[in-house]
Amino acid sequence: MGCRINQCVFCYIGTVTGITINISNQGTNCGTGMEDPAEGYFLLYPNPASENLHLENLPGNTGLVMVTDATGRRCISANYAGESLVLDLAALPQGIYHLCIIGPEGIVHGKFLKE
Repeated sequence: MGCRINQCVFCYIGTVTGITINISNQGTNCGTGMEDPAEGYFLLYPNPASENLHLENLPGNTGLVMVTDATGRRCISANYAGESLVLDLAALPQGIYHLCIIGPEGIVHGKFLKE
């Protein structure tokens, strides 16, 4: 998931009516400078992550971010107010995690790897 230089991922956000959107597009400028995500996308990096997971251009500038493990157990839950959020992953064991962002524009799902 994401490009190999800096493992950044763009995820699509759209209007949701009874469906879940899970679309990603690899960024192309993931070296020293991050390109601005297109309108309707949020940025998730680095992936894989070890200590922190950065989320930028979050939908609606207010909402809830939840991280669950492979069994569906909620590991992290954080409200956001603004366009960005940094999640502290230090206490999580290695594995694949599910990310759910609930904002005024709908619900978006994604995955990331914790190293």
